[in-house]
Amino acid sequence: MKTIYRSFLSLLLATSLQAGSLFQQGNVSVGVNAGSGSVHVGVSKDYFVIGVRGDFFIYDNLSVGIGVSSWLGDDPTITEVTLPVTYYFDTNMRFYPYLGGFYRYSYYSGDYNDLSYTSVGGRAGISYSSGRGYAGVGVIGEYNVDTGESRFDPEMFVGIMF
Repeated sequence: MKTIYRSFLSLLLATSLQAGSLFQQGNVSVGVNAGSGSVHVGVSKDYFVIGVRGDFFIYDNLSVGIGVSSWLGDDPTITEVTLPVTYYFDTNMRFYPYLGGFYRYSYYSGDYNDLSYTSVGGRAGISYSSGRGYAGVGVIGEYNVDTGESRFDPEMFVGIMF
């Protein structure tokens, strides 16, 4: 029914509430993402996607967060709310493999008024830190609970600690 392709390059601006490791308990990160996406429902609809995300490290290397993204530029407008949990494995090096899961609620307005989907998924990859900066690549898998469809997307991010 619906296939979504998207490409994102996120700029994550992180602020540390405590000195020390990038993924230390008490740290907070706030991110902005921008990209493009397409929805195929009979015809292709192209979107500009923009969003914000915040994460809080409840334990060393374990974060929980919330993110909101809007798909703009075509009808319907799509709004996604995501609740992620991510664990970063401490390797005592500059590389941090990560593994996480998420719950996502997507709401469509306009031509598809009051249409919504619930999905769950996971993400895995590796991040690299150097000084106050970090970057990462990985893959996201998502399963749409309402339609039974699944998909995989690449993930890329960069960040700065301040």
